[in-house]
Amino acid sequence: MIHQMKHQRHFTTLLFLAFLGLLFTSGCASSKGVSRGEYVLISINGAAPEIGEVTLTLTDKDIYGAGPINLWQASVQFGKVGPMIVTRRGGPEHEMDFESKLVKSLEGSTMTEDGNTLVFTKGDMVVTFKPSGK
Repeated sequence: MIHQMKHQRHFTTLLFLAFLGLLFTSGCASSKGVSRGEYVLISINGAAPEIGEVTLTLTDKDIYGAGPINLWQASVQFGKVGPMIVTRRGGPEHEMDFESKLVKSLEGSTMTEDGNTLVFTKGDMVVTFKPSGK
């Protein structure tokens, strides 16, 4: 009887640990179902950017971007973009204004995939990226 209770307690402990492992590994999947890779900006609120190329790389847990002036990065958990980290380079005012709008639109946004397009939404802002083809 005591031997059976030890096995039952051991089994319960293993089952609990397996559940925790599954919870933590699936919970860390930032972009579950979304295709990782390199993307280029195609629009903000439906308008094509009037500046140089802006790129975004999606990994398992982060987005990394470049352009038009600075580099930027944020974590993504459960499709939600975290706080942005941005370099502090200077450049033409219109490009800096555009980049500021882009970063503010991405930070705290919700990331989804529509076909092969990444869509970031936050309030009335919609930022769209397509695969870069690289």
